[in-house]
Amino acid sequence: MQNEKTIFQQAMTAHQNGNLVDAYSLYQLALSENPSLSEALMYLGVIECQRQNHSEAVTFFAQAEQRGVRSPILHINYGLSLMETGDLNAAEVQFTLGAELAPEAGDAFYNLGRCRLKLKKYNDAATAFEKSLQLNPNDGQGWLYLSMALIGMNRPELALPALEKVKMIKGDSAEIHLYAAQSYENLKQYEMAIEHLLNAKQMSPDDDSLLYPLARCYAYTGSYQKAEDISSKLLSIHSGEESSYITAATVYSLQGKWNEAKNAVQKALELNQDSADGHGLYGYILAKTGATSKAQEHYEQSAKIIPQNPTTYLNMANNLIAQGRVVDALECSEKCLKLQPENESAFSNILLHMHYLSGIEQREIFGLTKKWAQMFIPAKQTPDNFRIIDTASQIKIGILSGDLRRHSVAFFIEPLLDKLPQHNFKIFVYSNNPYDDQISDHLKSFDNTWHNIRTLDDFNAKMLIAQDNIDVMIDLSGHTDNNRLRLFAQTNCPIKINWLGYPDTTGLSGNVYRLVDNVTDTQQSQQFCSECLVYMPGPFICYTPPPHYPDISKKTGEETVFGSFNALAKISDLTLQLWGEILRRVNNSKILLKSRGLEDSATVDILLRRAKNFSIDPERLILRPMTVNFREHLYTYNEIDIALDTFPYNGTTTTCEALLMGRQAMTLAGESHHSRVGASILLACGLESNIAMTPEEYIQKAVELANNNNFDNSAIRRKLLASALCKSDDFCLRFIDAIKNIITHHNSKYAIK
Repeated sequence: MQNEKTIFQQAMTAHQNGNLVDAYSLYQLALSENPSLSEALMYLGVIECQRQNHSEAVTFFAQAEQRGVRSPILHINYGLSLMETGDLNAAEVQFTLGAELAPEAGDAFYNLGRCRLKLKKYNDAATAFEKSLQLNPNDGQGWLYLSMALIGMNRPELALPALEKVKMIKGDSAEIHLYAAQSYENLKQYEMAIEHLLNAKQMSPDDDSLLYPLARCYAYTGSYQKAEDISSKLLSIHSGEESSYITAATVYSLQGKWNEAKNAVQKALELNQDSADGHGLYGYILAKTGATSKAQEHYEQSAKIIPQNPTTYLNMANNLIAQGRVVDALECSEKCLKLQPENESAFSNILLHMHYLSGIEQREIFGLTKKWAQMFIPAKQTPDNFRIIDTASQIKIGILSGDLRRHSVAFFIEPLLDKLPQHNFKIFVYSNNPYDDQISDHLKSFDNTWHNIRTLDDFNAKMLIAQDNIDVMIDLSGHTDNNRLRLFAQTNCPIKINWLGYPDTTGLSGNVYRLVDNVTDTQQSQQFCSECLVYMPGPFICYTPPPHYPDISKKTGEETVFGSFNALAKISDLTLQLWGEILRRVNNSKILLKSRGLEDSATVDILLRRAKNFSIDPERLILRPMTVNFREHLYTYNEIDIALDTFPYNGTTTTCEALLMGRQAMTLAGESHHSRVGASILLACGLESNIAMTPEEYIQKAVELANNNNFDNSAIRRKLLASALCKSDDFCLRFIDAIKNIITHHNSKYAIK
């Protein structure tokens, strides 16, 4: 036994002296003398690892582990070789074992962090690097890797100080500027990102990889020509690289050039069918052009390649909502949050999408809303400015929205933009539109100050609002897409109001109010509302019919045609159940559904399968996709007799459109705002007999309307146009009264203080 021990010791000495050839031979000799000498196997693996022969190293390490060797040396080096051979999951296991056996060894946590970075497990990677840096605080590369993990976690505000540490330890470099640029891009500070990218390019002029984010950031700032010029340069010199086409597709998609974007991303996928970024971007482009089922396939492929990318699940959730798959969308948003707990968009998605499901109690939604506020709106970020507002002077109103374009919000905001300046109010619009269109141009034509804040981060947008010295800030988005709720919370305005765009409380409190009416919100509603409810007399909204709306025509044919033009997500199971029973009780009847998403055949199949579950024969469904031409959209209402509202999430614009086109409209009133807007609209038009309080009453009233369908369609239109819903001058005065009452309440609080 003495012989192999002596040989093993000689091998160790040679190894320590860097004589790998002799050490290798001596380890093998020791093993031949005693095959159970498992540590020799481990060190043979270490030598192969040092020689970069990682496949051979893995074989030795596996044998040593099978024979019971437990050592930080084994697990760390085994992990390194597994990582080099591409088996990242197995490598993570080995690094974890090494860190457990040697918690004082910074290398174990450092390599564990590197492995998790490659796996895109950014939260876990950051934890590993933090432990490594506690042991080796002057490790500049460790700080750099930590910044990369923080960027992956979408915590750019933490990545930037880490990069400053790198600069202090290692000196300035193009690499530091690149990651700083990524951080500022994530913070939506695109000008700062561009500045760092240009600095990096100056330090490393031959590094074309810097051009990819530079093109993207120029596109984000609206400098589309610069972005396209850089993208074209990349395609000319790197035409064989998928990243060139991914960049081009991104630049095109940010401009809404969907055909060009689609062509570019297809070429990227031809070069690399396993590109997670390519599949994810293609899914996004397809979703934006209505091909929701194809989009879903590409999102799923992207998630299969990189399961840890939260953005994929966020985009997938939005696509599933367009297909009416609410439960699946909620699951995707939850996956996104699990991977990235600080993803505010995913949390807002959940809050919005829960309103589509029947059987969800308001108490549950309110509890989650308060949790959102606790996570994203710390108390220190909610300034309380008790400046007295002088009602004798011009009152400055700020309007914050991401939907000032062809969107439902646009049909209800016009009276304020048009009329308030005539009553000593100055309007400042802060638009977060993803794009502008003809509706945006129309809204800009009023006597207001319009700011596009899409490319501004919260800090710079807050400074812009502060310069305007706003008295009352009104948020129109709530938890819907393109919202800026955190900016809204941080804005140092005396009064903040939530109104119109979101059918529930936002979770914000303090000097925040919510405008409703006594139909949409009962006196019990305040218990589930963080804002202070302010009840307007009459309806809380004012509908502006589009110009040149088409004439009413009587529907042809003897069959009764019901209709709903609401989003597919609003067609809940309970809604389908009620519609199925109505169709069963009304002979020779059909229902026409018109919605975004129905241009996609697979989405149609999903709807047909859901309808069949409630005994709705596909032959009794007339399905129409959305139309680009708005007059054509409105004209389709002439094909129906009765508009059926959805439940629990009522329609708003669709109900107004149905009445404008002279159609009877039926609604089921629930207990919360989102299920009572239909009742508010119909009551304002003198159609209270079309409001049902129970599901059975909804069915009965719809059947009665169908059996007595001799409607005077023109009279219904006249009722709408003559109602408080369309009297913009009266609404504006009621709105002003509400604002002034809030100001009086605010000023009295200030006086007491």
